[in-house]
Order: sequence, then structure tokens, then C-alpha cells
Amino acid sequence: MSNAKNQLQELLMGRGLPGSLAVYTSTQAVVGGVWTSTVVVELPTQAPVTGRGSALRKSQAEVAAAEDALASLSAIGGAGGQDWGQIYADAQAGDALLKLVGYLAAGAASPEERSRWLQRHESNDWLADVFDRWREDGDPDLIAYGRGLGVKNKSTLVEALLWRRYGARVLGPGAVEALKEIGEAIRGVTIRS
Repeated sequence: MSNAKNQLQELLMGRGLPGSLAVYTSTQAVVGGVWTSTVVVELPTQAPVTGRGSALRKSQAEVAAAEDALASLSAIGGAGGQDWGQIYADAQAGDALLKLVGYLAAGAASPEERSRWLQRHESNDWLADVFDRWREDGDPDLIAYGRGLGVKNKSTLVEALLWRRYGARVLGPGAVEALKEIGEAIRGVTIRS
């Protein structure tokens, strides 16, 4: 099990941010020898988060400070409280929207052309490039993520944002009911062998 100091580093790395954003300062009391540590986490989209801790050893004081910072990050959400489970769920729905775009918005394209379009535009590399473009343009939902985020996570975030931004518009009046009817129509069908 990793300690809070490692968890804080993992949190930053998971968002593609450098670990150097967490800066520790420690002092030892002259009387009693107790170490007091402070960690300041400079996140791109919010005020710095500070954690404090004390212990008999410097490393323990830094872990305590990291625990305090993690608690603060969880309480405020955003960069510290990102729900990756929900992001993955939204990304799956966003991937379905991309498929609809490929099949419906391509107009009179042949099935082969649609397949090529989907292969290109659903690829992790393509979507990671979209992430980079949107982030460089100052997209408020992506600016909190660093340049060190991996291709797959960038792709996942773009798919999730597509769902969050366009899902309700695509699933306009009657769409959910129609999808449920499709589900009912194919339920219980025996596959021929």
C-alpha cells in the first residue's frame, strides 16, 4: 500500500502534471526534535492547496502533510477529486456518438469510406491530437491536465467530453424511448448457428 506522499505523486502523474508541483518544506524544532512539514501543491486551475503535518521523523512529517493535502484536494474536487470511473463511462457513450457521426454525418459515403473515417477518427492517436488542440486553445475542461498525460487518457477524456457536451442534444425528445424499443426488439432473439 502506498503512503500519502506517493498517492499525491500518482495523482499528479495521473493528470499528466509534473511531480514538482508538490513542494515540501520541513523544519525540525530545536526543543523536542519534532519535524513539521508543509506541502504546497500548485494546480493549474485552482488556488494552491497546502497540507501540514508533524512527526518525530522528517519522512513521517512529509507523509502527514501529504495526507492533509490529499484530504483538501478530495474535499474541493476538481483536479484532486476526478472520478475516472465516471469519465470511462462517459467515454464509452462518447465513442457511440463518434460511431453515429461516422455512419450518419458522412452523407453518401460508401461503407468502406465510412469504415476508414471511423478507423481514423476513433483512434487514440487522433483523439489525443484533438485533446492537445483543445487544451492549447484553452478548453476549460482540459486546462487542468498537463502535457504528460498519456495518449489513451487523452483519448478517453475527449470521448467523455463529447458525451457531456453533445449527448443530451443527440438524445433529444423520443430518442431514449426509441433506443429502449430497439433493445426490446433484439432481446430474446436466438442466434442461428
